[in-house]
Amino acid sequence: MFDQPLLPSLADMPGEVSELNAFIAQYPIRGVLQQLVRERAWDYVRKIRDAPKVPLLERLLSTYSLSSNEGQVLMELAESFLRIPDTYTRDALISDKLPGRQWFGFDSQLRLLIGSALQLATKIVHPDRVGLFHDMVKRLSIPIIRQSVHAAMNMIAGQFVLAGDIVTAIQRCNSRGQIASFDMLGEAARSEDDAERYQRKYLEAIVAVGQQQPEQPIYQRHGVSVKLSALSARYETAKQADIIEVLLPRLLELVETARAHNITLTIDAEENARLDISLNIISHVLQSSLCENWVGFGLALQAYQRRAGFVLEHVIAKARCLDRKFHVRL
Repeated sequence: MFDQPLLPSLADMPGEVSELNAFIAQYPIRGVLQQLVRERAWDYVRKIRDAPKVPLLERLLSTYSLSSNEGQVLMELAESFLRIPDTYTRDALISDKLPGRQWFGFDSQLRLLIGSALQLATKIVHPDRVGLFHDMVKRLSIPIIRQSVHAAMNMIAGQFVLAGDIVTAIQRCNSRGQIASFDMLGEAARSEDDAERYQRKYLEAIVAVGQQQPEQPIYQRHGVSVKLSALSARYETAKQADIIEVLLPRLLELVETARAHNITLTIDAEENARLDISLNIISHVLQSSLCENWVGFGLALQAYQRRAGFVLEHVIAKARCLDRKFHVRL
């Protein structure tokens, strides 16, 4: 029942160019509309280019593009470094990531400045450099390099992370007049202890968010986003029935709590390979009585994915069959 694929595999689908041409033919944009789209796009580009203060992250990414090895390393460091609790592993990560990259360059002042520092740090932490003098320099320099990387990663992470805890995150959003769907920064559960800890954190977040402006309509309030891979240490397609047996009760508890506090609960997007099992679990939740006469349950859709249209068709058909309503966040 659970092992049958709900979506076509990417291998069975036509190439991207063929799909794009078919999509353009299905939804043609011509004449006045095409001109309006072009003008709106250029207007966005001009506003970004004319901004008086370019954010540090934008300057950094313009210097080290995400398509380059250096840009990818910076993003990997930003994602991993702040989550590592001990200095030994942090030093090992720095020694692994910095060497072998072309940090230095003369094409921009920022690259000249940052590249010089990174190139020097690379020479210090390079694992192939040995000798008494180098070992002494390394021991003295590593703490400084670690603190510098920590400060830089904090600056980069600040572009993606709103706050370190849910209460502060809510306060910051409220002060800006923003409505948000809060997610927790973290990896997928690696053990059952991890899954249970994430479950508790999600419950705490739902309660905290639910205490804010309870008189407002549900879509004018903050919500919570949940990663299914955080609720199970074995979130994979091999044994869906076993996973759903463990994961579904945890998710239903979160849905029940979100409904009791009248806030939205959104299933966050996972890797493309997990789409089938995610849709199976979402279908089970939609069948639950918790979704009767309640519009707070929904999912996040990666609209750029090639199977996005099939995902929408599936969940819409399921919701119509069950007479349910749900929300979709792109």
